[in-house]
Amino acid sequence: MKAITFEQVVFLGDILSTGYVCAANAGIRPGDTVAVMGGIPVNLDTGDPVAELRRRTGGRGPDAVLERVGHTVPFAHAMQAVRPGGTASSEGVYVDVMLEPSPARSELHRGELGRVHVGKR
Repeated sequence: MKAITFEQVVFLGDILSTGYVCAANAGIRPGDTVAVMGGIPVNLDTGDPVAELRRRTGGRGPDAVLERVGHTVPFAHAMQAVRPGGTASSEGVYVDVMLEPSPARSELHRGELGRVHVGKR
């Protein structure tokens, strides 16, 4: 067995806790379809992850989309991909808010918005 370095242990704690909180805030229920944007390798190399997620869900979109990296592109993809009435949960740290301001990202940056319900569930 290979030993784990100190740096790997530090990042593991960050990655696990961020993913857990993001999923918990999404209110995922048994049977929900969930997609994860950012922070991990995802097999959505089609150039359009929103279209691919729609295709994989029969045009409906996932029930919940977890955005874990805190960047404009995966956040926009999460908001576009989630089904009407679904939940987009974001736990990333938005460092690009100053560069590309928008009301939703500003709310996230201030910590006033942890998840966004898109339409009625």
